[in-house]
Amino acid sequence: MRSFKRAVLEAVGVTESIDCRGDSVRIVCKNELQKTTLLGLSELAGKPIVVSVPWSIKKQVRRETNRWSKGVITRVPLDLTVEDIKEETGCIWAH
Repeated sequence: MRSFKRAVLEAVGVTESIDCRGDSVRIVCKNELQKTTLLGLSELAGKPIVVSVPWSIKKQVRRETNRWSKGVITRVPLDLTVEDIKEETGCIWAH
């Protein structure tokens, strides 16, 4: 691992962190230049590599407006239809 870390240091300079995750290595870059440089590499320390942006970091940018609210309504009169309930509550799905 030391030779790999040394190769990363030579390629992009000092990074925030380098961690082993199973059969992958997670590198957190300090800036966009480091990220762009790493994404352009196909070989490091004499070994072929595949570089990608992790989906977990993208997931953190999630918008809160897309959250769903769920609820349970009890004692609904039997003469109300599902469409009536949806219209009255403004929900998009009911059963």
